[in-house]
Amino acid sequence: MPDNIRQVEYQKRQIKAVEVRVESSDEKQSVYKLSDGSELRVRLAIANVFRALEERTEDGDPVYVLRFTPAVAVSVSPDVLKNR
Repeated sequence: MPDNIRQVEYQKRQIKAVEVRVESSDEKQSVYKLSDGSELRVRLAIANVFRALEERTEDGDPVYVLRFTPAVAVSVSPDVLKNR
């Protein structure tokens, strides 16, 4: 197999896919305010993107498989910290 073609898991089976390089990103985060006054900031950090070589969606579009890591930052409410 060429260097940029990998076996990746898709729908619980192994498929051939080509790795596609991410050229740019604008990683926005989701912000969740909790009832205790704390705040969560969450985003997904993409590690790898693969395009399936022999798979298509029902509409005929290419299938992309992503490897990512969730990144979470927590701002704890001062009231929560007082009640330790």
